[in-house]
Amino acid sequence: MRFQADHDLHMHSYISPCAGHDMRWTPQAILTYGIASGLKLVGITDHIWDKKVKTTCRTWADLGLDLEKGREILPLPQSKLCKMLFGIEVDMDYLGNIAVSKEEMDSFDLLVLSPSHMHMKGWQIDPNQIGESPQEHKQYYIERLNRFFDLDLPFEKCGLSHFTTCLTCTCDPIGMFRLFTDEEYREIFGKAAELGIGVELNLYEDWLGTPPEDWDELLRPYRIAKSVGCRFYFASDAHTPEEIVGKKAFWEELIDMLDLQESDKFPLIAKHLAEAGIE
Repeated sequence: MRFQADHDLHMHSYISPCAGHDMRWTPQAILTYGIASGLKLVGITDHIWDKKVKTTCRTWADLGLDLEKGREILPLPQSKLCKMLFGIEVDMDYLGNIAVSKEEMDSFDLLVLSPSHMHMKGWQIDPNQIGESPQEHKQYYIERLNRFFDLDLPFEKCGLSHFTTCLTCTCDPIGMFRLFTDEEYREIFGKAAELGIGVELNLYEDWLGTPPEDWDELLRPYRIAKSVGCRFYFASDAHTPEEIVGKKAFWEELIDMLDLQESDKFPLIAKHLAEAGIE
């Protein structure tokens, strides 16, 4: 059976500073979007930093966004047509500290791991360890991915967010991805598949107007991920209502580009739909 675009597991509510605290984008507004779009499962994954996690560099907590603040949106609204998940986008500083402590992980339905936020130098990236070349960015990206893979996490509810975002190498992102060999991708995604991490399909605004030959390069990691047994989920990463426009239509195209079947879907989705009694 063809993969069904019936979910959106990575969105930011007005709580996230990067969403501009836009009060149009409340949990109720996100649920309304989900129902209107025929989605069965949606996830809010705000940027939160757990104060129990010590860090010497700037964090979302500096902006007042700790767990207590993040939980202000609870309880989430629900519908018989669409279930909402309470998640977190898990950032990592350059020391290897992640945004949520071990004791708080059970309180989230979904952990979206974000090793690709490599534009945040002096916080997530040590400017003394990385220069401006695509080769340096590639090697640092591999190190950050492996740091996440080596953590003790509930990987069955973890997603690997926006692998091909241009934030990985703002100087030349396509050039950086061209440097990856197929074997390197097989090693990266082989680890993700072994751990049971879902791979996020989230590429749209970053690459609008991209030439066809570059699209092939951006799809290459996902094709290899599929070949080594990874499972996938869709994500708009929407921070405002405007950012959901055109997403589902693009997802339908992406399903065909990657020849995705329901068997390629992240198992966490079926688990939550079964629990909610949504068919």
